Amino acid sequence: MDESDQPPEPGRTARRASKTRQRLLDAALAVFNEVGVDACSIENITERADVGKGTFYRHFDDKLAVVRVLAETALAELTARIQVGTGTPRSLEDAVGQVLDAHAAYFLAQPQSFWLLAQGRLLMALRPQAALALNPPYTAYMAEVERALQPSLPGSSSAGSAHRLACAVVAKY
Repeated sequence: MDESDQPPEPGRTARRASKTRQRLLDAALAVFNEVGVDACSIENITERADVGKGTFYRHFDDKLAVVRVLAETALAELTARIQVGTGTPRSLEDAVGQVLDAHAAYFLAQPQSFWLLAQGRLLMALRPQAALALNPPYTAYMAEVERALQPSLPGSSSAGSAHRLACAVVAKY
């Protein structure tokens, strides 16, 4: 591939914006874990990130948008760990063990993500607007857990068995 086929390097402005956005996300995750999503204010996030409120609103519409981005990232990382960690299980017990091991390894490495995802589930249960915003990444994650468990279910299992088992394994309900 010659130089003309490669995408251009992001400009200085784009790199700075990306760094600022990441600072806001890191600050929000820390504050969400310290005081909770509900008790956290935009001011708490911007103070931690050392930026102004206007900068926050250039990157995010509101606090729920930050929660969604953080949840999407955490669930994508967790899903990747499930995909890597699930070889061909010999039994249903082995499949469940692989999925649980992937969760344990991820949450031990990323404890802040555990609390964020728990708060996200609670927000979905309590607020309709949060459920609309956060449901897509959680649905994709649950589909991956089902996919990992499905091959180990007995052939006579009903169509909803993988979903019910996935819900039980990740304590969704």
